[in-house]
Amino acid sequence: MYRCPAGAPFCVDGACVNTTTPINVHRCQDLDTGKNLGERGYTKSYLNDALISTERDECIDDRNLLEYYCAPNSPMPVVSSSVFTCPTELPICYDGRCMNSTTLDEVLEDEVPF
Repeated sequence: MYRCPAGAPFCVDGACVNTTTPINVHRCQDLDTGKNLGERGYTKSYLNDALISTERDECIDDRNLLEYYCAPNSPMPVVSSSVFTCPTELPICYDGRCMNSTTLDEVLEDEVPF
């Protein structure tokens, strides 16, 4: 493990920096890469590499999806959310994503215990 020298004692994003106050580094990670209604995902928020929250995409009802994503153009990376009505080609909200009836049938088939 590398230790930063005394003149730049703090490590921020892999670089040694010279400051008397540690810098808070905010990071956001979206595992379904943004506003992807057809994929169930989750978004994680970090502060100085410590996980501070995990939000999972979820259906509000059978037509509306609460989608979490990393807020674009914000001063620091943060988790944001919006409610979307599932589009015509994926009209059913189930298990945190929008899908069509064929996909829903396949998902439900996989959930039935033998």
